[in-house]
Amino acid sequence: MPYITTEVEVDVGLEDFDDDDILDEYKSRGFDINGELEFKEALTEIYQLRRLGKPFENELDKMICNALGVVI
Repeated sequence: MPYITTEVEVDVGLEDFDDDDILDEYKSRGFDINGELEFKEALTEIYQLRRLGKPFENELDKMICNALGVVI
């Protein structure tokens, strides 16, 4: 049975999609979203330490260095 393939161009802006949809699409394609998971874990650890009144400066320094790609 013969078939026809067509191509259509659609003008779509990223503002037409919410952030979660875009992140899901990136993840489904195997892209690392700037270490998103690692960043959230580090931020959660810093938050918990701060909330408990414990020192968190070392974890904060590590997170900053990782994000900027620098070594102290």
